[in-house]
Amino acid sequence: MNDQVFADEVGDIIVSGTIVRFDLMIRSTTEKESGGKPKLVAQQRVIMPIDAFLRAVNLMQGSVQDMLKKGVISRAPKKGSAPNDPASSPPKK
Repeated sequence: MNDQVFADEVGDIIVSGTIVRFDLMIRSTTEKESGGKPKLVAQQRVIMPIDAFLRAVNLMQGSVQDMLKKGVISRAPKKGSAPNDPASSPPKK
């Protein structure tokens, strides 16, 4: 495999019938938000059948669990909950 695609985030997820479409977003080097922060823009769109999308989601959830077990990421409090209640958080630096 030679082609690689970078994405800062996943954008809109659209389900139409048995097809799922989602946008891969990047921070623009030329477009800025009102505060001067780079604007997120759609770079590419992934189109796949629902069953393939669900398999991908399951794989990603497994990866998240592995990262939690290895301490790569940690759980953070949910909004409105006690500080010790777990919810996912961004990766540790």
